[in-house]
Amino acid sequence: MTSEHPKSQSGFHEIKDTASFQVGSMLKELQEFEQAIQTENIPAIYRIYKGRLHNEIKATANQHHEIDELLMQKMHDQFIATFPFMNKLARLDATSQHYKIDRYYHERATIVLDAATPSVFILPAVEDEWLTYKQNQQAPLDTIEKQMDALDARSITLKEEAAELIQEKETMLEAIQKKKDDSKGFFGREKHTEELERMEAYLNTITTKLAEVEALLADQTALIQEKEALMRTYEQLRLNQAIITKEFRLITTYFGSFDQMVEQLEAFLIDYLREGGDISEQE
Repeated sequence: MTSEHPKSQSGFHEIKDTASFQVGSMLKELQEFEQAIQTENIPAIYRIYKGRLHNEIKATANQHHEIDELLMQKMHDQFIATFPFMNKLARLDATSQHYKIDRYYHERATIVLDAATPSVFILPAVEDEWLTYKQNQQAPLDTIEKQMDALDARSITLKEEAAELIQEKETMLEAIQKKKDDSKGFFGREKHTEELERMEAYLNTITTKLAEVEALLADQTALIQEKEALMRTYEQLRLNQAIITKEFRLITTYFGSFDQMVEQLEAFLIDYLREGGDISEQE
């Protein structure tokens, strides 16, 4: 029994030392975090809050989105200081906001600030439109125009097909009548009858096809509705192209080009987190 007592005491001291070290570490983290908040050292806040800070401390510190609000406000302030021509359009939640370039009539968000990640990026749908415009600004309109031309061509084709079928039907009726006249004689009557049956069967096929085509020509409601829908899409695209053209003029004015804009947004984020480094490595 006496030989085990020192071991027990030794184990207790080890546990105590470990607990003391952990508590000390937590207190140190908390003090560093408090100092970072007091001095509004944003990179340090990200480094500590997104890294080793205890989950319960995180939850308590941000219970009413206090940290979120601080990070969002500081990111917004630095963003506007860097790009004074940017305008906030909407607050999405405690850590994300929408922006647009300059003050033009159309209230369309194009840029997102996300203080939680943190990140700054072009809205994906807008970026797709900008990239398409950059490559070929006329491409979307050209696509709709081709579709409308195809509808017009379909209508013309139906008219031409109807005219051809009418002519073919008339020719076949004349041929059948001639064949009937020729078959009035006794000789070769059986052969003439077989040919007449084949010709009349073909005439029926032509007549059926002609009736289908004429029905399509008589009722082009579906064709008209489809073309009207394309026209509406075309007009909407045209208006959207006007907005994108204005946005690209602003991009050129303030950034130089689309590619330079992307580079400057990336540079802003790097500068914003310069002291903290890559916070993802701290998690």
